[in-house]
Amino acid sequence: MLGKLYYKSGNEIYLLARVLLGVLFFIFGLPKLTGWLWDYGTMPVGSLFWFAGLAEVLGGTAIALGVLTRLGGDPGSH
Repeated sequence: MLGKLYYKSGNEIYLLARVLLGVLFFIFGLPKLTGWLWDYGTMPVGSLFWFAGLAEVLGGTAIALGVLTRLGGDPGSH
């Protein structure tokens, strides 16, 4: 049964998973940069937590938008 579902909507499942993962990274990185929904306030610019937040926000955005996903999807085909 799952085989038929995957065969019919495999690309949509990958899209949904990619967007959800990207949004999760973005949501977890944003408080480190802005202090939004976090009791600790903003992290000092240049600190390790600030760089982690920046990587999560930029990486989450890139994952959600699908930046370089074709390149990483099947490295043996290039």
